[in-house]
Amino acid sequence: IRDDLVTGVQTCALPICARREQGLGPNDAVRYAFHTVGRALTVTTVVLVAGFMVLAMSSFEVNSAMGLMTAAIITIALICAFLLLPPLLMKIEENRADATPDRTDANRPATA
Repeated sequence: IRDDLVTGVQTCALPICARREQGLGPNDAVRYAFHTVGRALTVTTVVLVAGFMVLAMSSFEVNSAMGLMTAAIITIALICAFLLLPPLLMKIEENRADATPDRTDANRPATA
């Protein structure tokens, strides 16, 4: 689960870095992030779900229920990461861009 969380954090951080380093807008930054990290996030989730589904086949009811519940939660987390995270990141970046003053006028020398 830790690896999945680390990959998810990278997904959140990449749009911000891409926008600052490459001059991308919020939409392009989110596309860039999911293009570069999306496959890793999916593969990690599939491997984790497969492992917990093996646990779900246990004859011991507590282990079986825990494996099934954990696999379902990890799957829901992936779905949320792909469906809810992009609009949320775009909204955060838009709000950040609106709150940041335009520095182009401040950097120009005063003319007489």
